[in-house]
Amino acid sequence: MFPSQPRSVQLLANGKQILVCGNSNDVLVLDLATLTVVSTLTQSNWVTHASIQAYSGQNIDHLFTVTIDGMLRSWPLQEALDKGDMMPVREQRIDVFDALDMSINPFNRSMLVVLTSTQLLVRF
Repeated sequence: MFPSQPRSVQLLANGKQILVCGNSNDVLVLDLATLTVVSTLTQSNWVTHASIQAYSGQNIDHLFTVTIDGMLRSWPLQEALDKGDMMPVREQRIDVFDALDMSINPFNRSMLVVLTSTQLLVRF
């Protein structure tokens, strides 16, 4: 089912699918009932964490990934699922190589909190 050890699992807003990633170039969307792959988003490097975040004032979920080369990337989630191979709308070096969890402040999109095994990083 998953090509590596899962490190991040998140339920999508529709309640019928989950987002899975971890030590692989792929972020998978799985059907929750059958665990079959619905969509695959392939990254240029291993993804250590993926998260779905909503922005205040927007009804659009965004997919954020942290890759092992220390990059943070984001896409509008539905558009990324529909196109599959689209370029990120935002890309930033954050020098975090092993993210365990992350959160974007929904009221201040420039505020990012990333948790690793050794630090808590807050970026503006």
